[in-house]
Amino acid sequence: MDGPGQGYNEGLAFFSGLFAVLAGIALLALIVLVIWALVSILAHKDLTGGGKLLWVIGVLWVPLFGAVAWFVVGRKGNINRLLGIDKGRGEGTAPSGPQTSGPSGSGGVVPPSPA
Repeated sequence: MDGPGQGYNEGLAFFSGLFAVLAGIALLALIVLVIWALVSILAHKDLTGGGKLLWVIGVLWVPLFGAVAWFVVGRKGNINRLLGIDKGRGEGTAPSGPQTSGPSGSGGVVPPSPA
């Protein structure tokens, strides 16, 4: 029994099935991204325990935004240093304390050259 709307219903069923497959792929990608972010947060050596907890809560609370925020700004450490939740050993930090040896043996301080 082919009615006047039979072709329309078949097309609608095809697109609803396609939408379900694409939604499933997007959901799977989101789950992988969140798990990857959580593993990266927990393995990060420059975060304090409280910093890791804050990032984990953020990723679990708002999964897409939290995971993307971790990979864009969190791993670099700038925002972590600003918030005071890193251990200070991140990339780009200056060594602490005075240097004891340098090119002239004067504690790392090079005297200015006479002009």
